[in-house]
Amino acid sequence: MSFRDWTVWQLDWPTVWVYAMGLQFFAYEYLTSYVSPIESWRGQMVTDHLRPLFGAAPLTLYVAFGVWLWLGPHLLAPALEVWIQRASGGG
Repeated sequence: MSFRDWTVWQLDWPTVWVYAMGLQFFAYEYLTSYVSPIESWRGQMVTDHLRPLFGAAPLTLYVAFGVWLWLGPHLLAPALEVWIQRASGGG
């Protein structure tokens, strides 16, 4: 089996959507940065608003939340886990 046969590498609409959302985020961050041509947008970056949240909670809290997002479907919703695997091109 070669990587060319692997269906995950094929471009599909969910992948295009994820890329578009990523580009939208970076475009929004750039437009609302301090070099914004529109004065009222300056300082309204998403990352500026989330910085106090990241500073208030320890890193282990975010790691635990990520582990829960990973194990939650595995332990509590096996049908959802199977759907995620099939939707991502896995078995």
